Amino acid sequence: MRSEQTPSVLMLKVTAQNRTGKSAMAHLWLGTEPGEAVTFQDGELLAHSGKLVRARLRLPGSARVSLAEVADGTQNVHGAHVEITLGAGEERSIIIELPFIPRLTASQRQQLKELDYDAERARVVKYWQSVTERAVPFKVPERRFNSFAKAVISHIRMSTTKDPKSGLYMVPAASYLYQVFANEAAFQCVMLDALGDHALAAEYLETFVRLQGSKPFEGTYTGDQSAVYHGARVDQEYDYTASQYNLDHGTVLWALAEHYWFTRDKGWLQRNAASMKRAADWVIEQRKLTEVVDRGEKVLEYGLLPAGHLEDNQDWGHWFAVNAFAAQGMTRLAEALSDIGAPAAPHYAEAAAMYRSDVRTAVMRASQRSPVVRLRDGTYVPWVPPLPYQRFRLFGPLRVAYYKRYPQKFKPLFRLAADREVLYGPMILLSTDIFHSDESFADWVLNDWEDNVTLSSSLGLNVHGWVDDRYWFSQGGMVFQANLQNPVLVYLRRNEVQAAIRNLYNDFVACYYPDVNAFTEEYHQWVQASGPFYKIPDEARLVNRVRQMLVREEGDVLWLLAGIPRRWLAPGQTIEIHDLATYFGPVSLETDASHSALKARIQLPARNEFKTAWLVVRGPDGKRIHSVEIDGRPWQDFDPMLERVRLPAGSRVMQVLVRY
Repeated sequence: MRSEQTPSVLMLKVTAQNRTGKSAMAHLWLGTEPGEAVTFQDGELLAHSGKLVRARLRLPGSARVSLAEVADGTQNVHGAHVEITLGAGEERSIIIELPFIPRLTASQRQQLKELDYDAERARVVKYWQSVTERAVPFKVPERRFNSFAKAVISHIRMSTTKDPKSGLYMVPAASYLYQVFANEAAFQCVMLDALGDHALAAEYLETFVRLQGSKPFEGTYTGDQSAVYHGARVDQEYDYTASQYNLDHGTVLWALAEHYWFTRDKGWLQRNAASMKRAADWVIEQRKLTEVVDRGEKVLEYGLLPAGHLEDNQDWGHWFAVNAFAAQGMTRLAEALSDIGAPAAPHYAEAAAMYRSDVRTAVMRASQRSPVVRLRDGTYVPWVPPLPYQRFRLFGPLRVAYYKRYPQKFKPLFRLAADREVLYGPMILLSTDIFHSDESFADWVLNDWEDNVTLSSSLGLNVHGWVDDRYWFSQGGMVFQANLQNPVLVYLRRNEVQAAIRNLYNDFVACYYPDVNAFTEEYHQWVQASGPFYKIPDEARLVNRVRQMLVREEGDVLWLLAGIPRRWLAPGQTIEIHDLATYFGPVSLETDASHSALKARIQLPARNEFKTAWLVVRGPDGKRIHSVEIDGRPWQDFDPMLERVRLPAGSRVMQVLVRY
């Protein structure tokens, strides 16, 4: 991969057509910003007394070039004006070559001159086809999901920067505007691992190990933070670190542990364990600062990390989301160390269990101190605040009432309050499995999510675009950054598949731009998106959710097709999964459906042992399983009501026939 000092070239082909019956003049203006004096000589647009090559133009013989002022909105910039005479029905093309590094040597200028557009285009197309051809190991009946997943692979690779000094890869949060937000880089790495590109995931993750402690984040922490996963700072000149997200540390630790679970690469874990254990030790030490007993009672933040940043909001606090990711990272690290028989595993397992217990206790105490909230059916459930000591919503009626005193053209959004209480609110405690999806806690959070915080009438808020009650199905259930955080995984774990499908499809279309096959970051009004486009962490999270609909691990159980729409098993539809990575090794599956039956060719993972594998058969139109054959023999281990078949152990390819 190129670095930021590689003299790469962008080649553009601009074609002018004359569709009239007489001769006409085509005009093209090319300017530079910021403004500078330019000259045009031997096909090159030059600046700084000819030392910088801003562009090289390949022009048809009839073209004329003159220096001119180029209109750019309300200002004019210096540039070139190209005029081409076109005969009736004629078309002509101009090739524009823009060197990324304009200070070229004589040999580089000669190389630029010799480039052939058609040959270079063919080479680039072939490269990207080779990159994406096998990068996505699934194909589903939803055509957009297939093409989108391939596009995300390209987006990650195009956006990632290779630092010229260290050679490390810097994974930004979006292609255009953002630097490295470590937590959102981690989401991209987890997606790569989940799809099976372990080598690329390892290269990207190495950045955080090598640059561990390179830059502290703000908060009431002690020490030098040399163990913290946050900074992407190579030196004073090359610092790619973005913002002050305290979420970074735990999320990166979790992603590193997930890399082990997807690969079971013991050598990799042994090489990186020292870094990961330092990260866990830092959490253990910092938690001691809040283990305070006041007049015989533990303080509300007991056992949590010291106060610091959450996300884009600037206020500091003992955020439950920050602690949830840190506890999840420690838990997965402890499990990984145990898997390789590391002597330190029991120590980290005990520390992680204590941490999770303290987080759960702090959450429940905060909820118990807060007034209950009303649901739309007139019942009430406990409210879960985003941190200790907060007892009322900041994102809600009190805030709306405050601002009603002032004239407004638009309904207020309260974006940062939504960051705290919705985007990184209690849903994170479920997705990180601090609270399990079958606990009453999950009912409280999901019901409040659906009835209140993602609809407008309950709180009087412009949540992410005004959501009228009658559009609850298509516009409710989402936060403004719909694909970064959502309840899809929680619904899948609860086997509430219809709710998961509804949420995933709504999340997808809310931020999807089909013309470029990319997500924008968020939306605050319907139709009008905001935030940078090519928001790759959000794209990666969506692809992971699709993957979890197809294949999902829960402990030592493997679920196949447990979250798919029923119409994906309709006659004529097929699903293909080829060597998709799981915690237990690659899995493959192909389906072929008819009106009366489903045929499935399945090869279960063989690398690591698991307890049970279930094939879920969500028959079209609610058809139930009547009988099952495996390799031509009757198979009785199935449940028609739960729509699932327990698959026999073994790594052989099996032929499964399910009759409705």
